[in-house]
Amino acid sequence: MSVPSIRGRVERYKNIELIYYNEQGEKIVKQLNGFFARLIQHECDHLDGIVFLERVKEPNGFTTVENLNKYNLREKFTNIGETSNE
Repeated sequence: MSVPSIRGRVERYKNIELIYYNEQGEKIVKQLNGFFARLIQHECDHLDGIVFLERVKEPNGFTTVENLNKYNLREKFTNIGETSNE
């Protein structure tokens, strides 16, 4: 985790196209959706030097893990901010 004790609402695309090259130099194209699309976007941010804290747009878009569990906020902070790109 980028910041282990903090969770934030980050807008991400639901569906993405991932293009990369394997060890043999062959171009690979994959369509990803849901959790894996979010994960790849998150990891690409790391490669660009961006942590998720910079992606949270709303002032109330943060919570601690403790409050997430204490106030049953998991639904509010799960699969949120997904942007349709269809």
